[in-house]
Amino acid sequence: MMRPQPSDGFVWVQAAGGPALVCGPLWPLADHLFTTREWALGSGAGSDDEWAPVAASLGVDLDHLVRLRQVHGAAVVVHRAGDGLPSGTRPEADIVLSNDPLVAIAIQTADCVPLLLAD
Repeated sequence: MMRPQPSDGFVWVQAAGGPALVCGPLWPLADHLFTTREWALGSGAGSDDEWAPVAASLGVDLDHLVRLRQVHGAAVVVHRAGDGLPSGTRPEADIVLSNDPLVAIAIQTADCVPLLLAD
């Protein structure tokens, strides 16, 4: 499949689940990726196992991948270091913040623009 040339600052990488984009200037600050349609996310019966390649690409296991059940609202979930691992439930929200270096954050979008900020 021919992939479009990303704008300056973004580069294609081959991650565990397939091709992904990363932002070069952000890469040294935070491991991250933007997946493509070639990933199996959302294509199965909603199994969390679809997210294993995302977790692996970010260097964590599924138990360390913080995800939300997105509701197109303004609710915020804050996961702080020391809070313990997510319980496997996905809280209803569209924003997630964390200072816990042991977890990775994942968000899935369709018609919304994902924003990734690192400090």
